[in-house]
Amino acid sequence: MTAADVVTHLSDAFRGLLLGTPAGGPILSLFWAAGITAVFMPLAMRAHRSDSR
Repeated sequence: MTAADVVTHLSDAFRGLLLGTPAGGPILSLFWAAGITAVFMPLAMRAHRSDSR
């Protein structure tokens, strides 16, 4: 279950960077963050535009 959890990848990468240990997949974390942003930013912008009219 945790293999597909976005928060696990992000926290492992952050912990690794803080402690100076192997980061545990920071590239995978960046892909997850970029994917989430690519999906939800247009939706949020559309909702914001329709709400402000």
